[in-house]
Amino acid sequence: MTIKSINLLNIKLKKGNKMLYKIINYIDKKFILNVSKAHCDIPCKIYDPIEIQVAVLTIIRTTDLLLELNDKETKTPNDNAQFSRLVAQKEEHGIKVKESVRVIWGDYFKTPQLEKFPETHELVHKIMLTTSKTKQNITLRCFLVTTIEHQAIDWG
Repeated sequence: MTIKSINLLNIKLKKGNKMLYKIINYIDKKFILNVSKAHCDIPCKIYDPIEIQVAVLTIIRTTDLLLELNDKETKTPNDNAQFSRLVAQKEEHGIKVKESVRVIWGDYFKTPQLEKFPETHELVHKIMLTTSKTKQNITLRCFLVTTIEHQAIDWG
């Protein structure tokens, strides 16, 4: 049971059974539960890289906005707050890229796919390193080069 499902259960219980609500609410406050997400382990071949593509585009756009803000002569407190929010978004989407690539690499790619695409391990490693580098810096150069070099890979 995830935190989201416990919270939904709490909302339903709050309206009805108050004793059960109090117990679940106590457990929710007492124990920190980890949220877990996973694609099924059934080889359904439903692995769409669209989430990765959207995250990459978001990183590129937020980096553009960060560079624009950085180039301003004088920065207002609102500019500084916007800068912080954009950095947080860039970080969040960098994590999404890495998580999504890791799921596709770990769950989808089996021996037949690895034989068909022998460069997969090197590519995944390069994506991970590049995404880390992109999270550490505010530059598009390192990210775009890797993205453009490998945009034609067929994940399906």
